[in-house]
Amino acid sequence: MQDADIWQSVSKALGDKTRRRVLVALLELPNPDDTLSVPEDVDAGDRDETALETALYHNHLPLLEQAGYIRWDRDAGRVGVGDAFEEIRPVLRLLHDNRADLPDDWV
Repeated sequence: MQDADIWQSVSKALGDKTRRRVLVALLELPNPDDTLSVPEDVDAGDRDETALETALYHNHLPLLEQAGYIRWDRDAGRVGVGDAFEEIRPVLRLLHDNRADLPDDWV
């Protein structure tokens, strides 16, 4: 993938708070082979769980999976680090490490 395409993909992935929550939750996993349960592990309690699950399953997770940032087991409702996660990891780490300087609702 060309640099411009990577940046466009990273920007699109980070353009929504729900996607940022998924990606940051993956960043924080102690073991790269661990997985998250969705929507439970990304729910911050600010949305109806049914609405969040619908948005995740029909919008956010397909987008992240297509970009290669996540592996998604639809049947098990589990998400793990995808093959292209290393492309976005430095940006996530930078944002996460400087979260005190970001708006309160960035995740």
